[in-house]
Amino acid sequence: PTPEKAHGISWLIGIYGFELRESLTDTTAGTYADPFDATQNSDSLSVISSAYRSRNGAVYGQLDGNFSERARWSVGLRGERHTSSYHDTTTNLDAPTIANNIGPSDNLWGGQASIDYTVADGQHVYALIARGYKASGFNLSPGLPANQLQFGPESDLNFEIGHKAQMFDG
Repeated sequence: PTPEKAHGISWLIGIYGFELRESLTDTTAGTYADPFDATQNSDSLSVISSAYRSRNGAVYGQLDGNFSERARWSVGLRGERHTSSYHDTTTNLDAPTIANNIGPSDNLWGGQASIDYTVADGQHVYALIARGYKASGFNLSPGLPANQLQFGPESDLNFEIGHKAQMFDG
């Protein structure tokens, strides 16, 4: 960087939005045969109707600057609102109707802070701390108990120190 930009700050601000909608109707006619329990064998007709919607909205920002011509810093933050809903109905002619209504929603945040120092041409040392996240959700695998259908949001914290170098002619 030129001397007048050695302490300059660059910035980024943004918003993000996403919506997904899916629906499905499935009709299954056939024979179910359980080789281990003949009492479970049946001829059945089942109709499954489902609808899924997911919405994400986020606001984020980042600041980057220089301590000197060799030392740089960066700080970023992201806040996100995630909502989803899932509804289904399974109708069997020879069994009770089964329905699922699941709708997790989360307020999530993540970010990072880093410093980077140029040791020589093509060589940098750096330190970074970052927080990432994953939204809550659900799993509709057959046989799961009702208390295991939904899972909560997750986050992780990452600490990193390293040396980056361009070596052996790239």
